[in-house]
Amino acid sequence: MTYQDKVYTQITSDQLILFAILSIKRSGDECTFERLIKECFTLFPKSFNFHRYPQWPDSIKLDRPLRDLRNRNLIIGNNTTRFELTRLGERFALEIEKKLSGASFINKKIKTDLGRKEKRLLEMIKDSKEFKEYLVNGDKADANSADIKRLFLGTMETPNIVISKNIQSLKSLAEDTEDKNLLIFFDFCIKKLHD
Repeated sequence: MTYQDKVYTQITSDQLILFAILSIKRSGDECTFERLIKECFTLFPKSFNFHRYPQWPDSIKLDRPLRDLRNRNLIIGNNTTRFELTRLGERFALEIEKKLSGASFINKKIKTDLGRKEKRLLEMIKDSKEFKEYLVNGDKADANSADIKRLFLGTMETPNIVISKNIQSLKSLAEDTEDKNLLIFFDFCIKKLHD
C-alpha cells in the first residue's frame, strides 16, 4: 500500500521511517536496514527516492533520521543488525498512522504502566535546564522554539504541530505520574512554541 503524496510529503522523514518500522513489524518480517529501505520507498516513494533517478530509493535519506530516532529513544538497533520500536516509538508510530490515513487525533486517556524508557524520558525532561528554569520563573521562563523542539524529540525542521503532538503524547504519559509541575510545564511549552 502507498499513501497519497500530498499527505506523506508533509510529514518528516523520521516520522515516515518510524511508521515503516511498524509496518514491517506487522508483516512479520525482520526489520533489517535493507528491508526498511524497501518499505520506506514502497510506501513513500517521493520522500525516499533519488532526485535525478526517482525510480530508485536513496538509502542516505534514512541515515540521519535513524540516528535521531535512536537518540530520542524511539527505536533500538542499527544498520548491521535490525531495528525495533520502543514502547514510546510505537505510540508515535500509531499517531503517524492516523495522520497518514487522514483520521483526526483523538486525545483518549489510556492508562498504561510506564516502561523504563518512558520513565527515563520523563526524567530527562525533569532534569532539563528548561524545566528547572520554569520551576523558578514560571511563565516568565526564557524558553525558545529551538530548545523546545530539541527537548521534545524534534529537529529544527520538525513542524511546530508535530512537536505539539509529541508534547501531548508525553503529557498523557506524565498524567499517570501525577506530577502537576511537569503537566503545567508541558502546557507552557506548547504555548511558547506557538507564540
